Amino acid sequence: MTVSVARITKTFAGLKALDDVSVTLLPGQTHALLGANGSGKSTLSKIISGVYQPDGGLIRIGGKELSAFSSPNHANAMGVAVVHQEAPLIDTLSVGECMALFGSYACRHGRIDWPNLYAGAAARLSRYKVEIDPKRIAGSLTANERALISLVIALDRVETGIELLILDEATASLTEKQAEAFLQHVQDVAHDDLAILMVTHRLAELEGRVETVSILRDGRLVHSGPKAAISNNEIVAHMAGPSKAATKGSPVSTADIDAYWAQARSARRAASTYPALEFRKVSASILRDIDLRVSAGEVVGFAGLADSGLQEIPQLLGGEIFCSSGDILVDGEVLPRKADPSITIKAGLCVLPADRLRSGGVATLSMGDNLTLPSSERWWHRGRQKSELAARLIRMLDVRPPDASAIFGTLSGGNQQKVILGKWLSLAPAVLVLDDPTQGVDPNARDLLFAAMHAAARNGVAIILLSTEPDQLAAHCQKIFVLRNGRICACLEGEEVTRGKISEWSYS
Repeated sequence: MTVSVARITKTFAGLKALDDVSVTLLPGQTHALLGANGSGKSTLSKIISGVYQPDGGLIRIGGKELSAFSSPNHANAMGVAVVHQEAPLIDTLSVGECMALFGSYACRHGRIDWPNLYAGAAARLSRYKVEIDPKRIAGSLTANERALISLVIALDRVETGIELLILDEATASLTEKQAEAFLQHVQDVAHDDLAILMVTHRLAELEGRVETVSILRDGRLVHSGPKAAISNNEIVAHMAGPSKAATKGSPVSTADIDAYWAQARSARRAASTYPALEFRKVSASILRDIDLRVSAGEVVGFAGLADSGLQEIPQLLGGEIFCSSGDILVDGEVLPRKADPSITIKAGLCVLPADRLRSGGVATLSMGDNLTLPSSERWWHRGRQKSELAARLIRMLDVRPPDASAIFGTLSGGNQQKVILGKWLSLAPAVLVLDDPTQGVDPNARDLLFAAMHAAARNGVAIILLSTEPDQLAAHCQKIFVLRNGRICACLEGEEVTRGKISEWSYS
């Protein structure tokens, strides 16, 4: 069944997120919706799934013409299923209960049949090779585990019959291998009457899957046509626009960022003769006897599979979990064994988390408040200086819209990431931890984030980089620690820092 939107417009706080956008999605085809962060992709997908209502335009589905879906339930009833980048799970419920919310509760004699509910959830997870205990509390899931659960829920709906499946950056927090497996599952269960709308920044995911490409820029449709007729370079040029396309290939300017880091570091932190970060026989739930040193100005990567203990690195450094034994030192100072986030931040450890909306920022606060939140005591009765700092960070990191009063939760994923980076940048930390910083981020914003990272390193900040993309680790790190079974199994340096070596040590 054909699904289409015609002349859709949407405005937030006086800024047009969508301007006269028309897209047609054909049954039996996969249609890619592309664009830079803030271009309107997620806004359009949320309008088609009933989360937002447009200011103007029409939606056509199944021979019916509507001005809007009144709610997600309305869109769902019309045959629209969506997997959002932020998984819609309830933290206080179990995985099995969350899955039942989107299907049905197994009941017996008028009561919930808990054994059958969990057995059914386990069978559905097993069918897609997802090894997560259905009795586990959803709030304990990592970002990529939440995405996997959401994809299982959506794929179940495909098999029960829907008209349109929207994948809104659904694979952003998955590794390349996990993303490939799930996209293959989507293709396997897709039928001739199903239209698929794929919103993604991973251009490699388009190959062999996508028939049609539509590209948004600044809320307007700038290209729509067959995927076979456009190259990836042309796609990036359309996303960036004429002015950026003309300088494509040149590095992002870091002059402002360099100047800011240099000023902030000299004002806040004296040079140290100690390693910026040191682990001495550190153990946690999975990690065992980790010894490592990271010097000021060094960019160090961490790689490993999901069960390697990799995710305990940012959790330890962010004060989310505690060491069971061993010591963590920052600039030669030992952290308390039970160092919570207030202690780690004060010590000079700042973590940009993988789950940016739940852990990185406060969705209901303004962009300006998020940027200055960790140093709020500095701005008591200094409103003008606070506003000046927020404006400088927004300008320096090219956050869209460039309005400090914009609510953080309404920003695109890439612009949320820039705000979180700016928040930590303002503290001039000793160690900056970036946990998969480019998931759901367009190529141009990705270049800016890495440029800011290297500018920080040039000014003495130690960088810890975790990424689901081995190419990123190989391109940006001087040294890579590979974890396996909670221990460091390899330390790659120099010519060994390659995608092949990273994969070889991670998977062997």
